[in-house]
Amino acid sequence: MEKRIVTSTKQRLLRKLARLETVNDQLEAELTHVNMLLQSLGFDEGLASLKLAAHELIEEQILDLGY
Repeated sequence: MEKRIVTSTKQRLLRKLARLETVNDQLEAELTHVNMLLQSLGFDEGLASLKLAAHELIEEQILDLGY
């Protein structure tokens, strides 16, 4: 009985791992695509450049509002 539980748990974990690997692959592909799009729009370093620009804009808004 105990061996069946271990096997069942192992199979469940392997299925979950496979699903997580698939999701990870999909997210990595999407991130790569978004990064390429951003580079084609002039953000030299893609997402990193966009994040930097966003932080700068937020900082400017904070300073403009006097916070």
